[in-house]
Amino acid sequence: MSNVLAQKQLRSIILNHIIRGNRPIKTEMAHQLYVLQVLTFNLLEERMMTKMDPQDQSQRDIIFELRKIAFDAEYDPNSSSSLEKRKAMYARDYKMLGFMNHVNPAMDFTQTPPGMLALDNMLYLAKLHQDMYIRIVLENSSREDKHECPFGRSSIELTKMMCEILQVGELPNEGCNEYHPMFFTHDRAFEEFFCICIQLLNKTWKEMRATSEDFNKVMQVVREQITRSLSTKPNSLDQFKNKVRCMSYSEILRLRQSERMSQDDFQSPPIIELREKIQPEVVELIKQQRLNRLCEGTSFRKVSNRRRQDKF
Repeated sequence: MSNVLAQKQLRSIILNHIIRGNRPIKTEMAHQLYVLQVLTFNLLEERMMTKMDPQDQSQRDIIFELRKIAFDAEYDPNSSSSLEKRKAMYARDYKMLGFMNHVNPAMDFTQTPPGMLALDNMLYLAKLHQDMYIRIVLENSSREDKHECPFGRSSIELTKMMCEILQVGELPNEGCNEYHPMFFTHDRAFEEFFCICIQLLNKTWKEMRATSEDFNKVMQVVREQITRSLSTKPNSLDQFKNKVRCMSYSEILRLRQSERMSQDDFQSPPIIELREKIQPEVVELIKQQRLNRLCEGTSFRKVSNRRRQDKF
């Protein structure tokens, strides 16, 4: 307990007196903050590389707790239904939770990364943001099968993506000083980061009107939304949440189009020369077409007396 309190106090001191202090942060201090951020996230590596043991009852109980929190109103502990019926009910619920393996969802957590870290994130969301968790699960379970965003699969892949973006398990780069102030604002910053990103994923899924076949495409868009928002260096998790909220799928498409148009290929000397050469001809062609249209004119149908009366 004393270690936890000391860590909280240290984080608070760094945040209030260094990151938010009156003095500008110099390069060396920025590098030290970056190193601290990397080492802090590297504490998650053990869970990230730990496979779930499908035979471990304590680990299986965590999955059962996820099911109980989401569907507690439908669960009757005094039910006298047969074992087969209960198994069928559990399989149905695990399917609604978005697991790949409906019979034994523990098998979904045997891939590393993200290993048990994904399950830790899901349980954090279910316990500390229960309303959000239940809303996401029930909202998707009410959609058609092909349009539902699988919460379990999404959480596992999102956790893996977050580890890649934040380079969990990698050593600090000596020449880097890219730290993110928002990760110093919360004792469980990684888990809170997950909670924001899983909402983003669900929102993007709806905006793209995605089906199960579009899963990888949605994840690519979400990665871009997250990395673009992080690049603005938000000062808090709330600021990051607002950034990703504005980074809609349509905004991503607009940014992609804008970047394609401003690529160096479009500004290369041969392209510029060609554009200058054909532009007068194209402008003259457009002008001639408009003049021809004016000369040809157009015709309008004559409105009959009866239709004129109906109109008025």
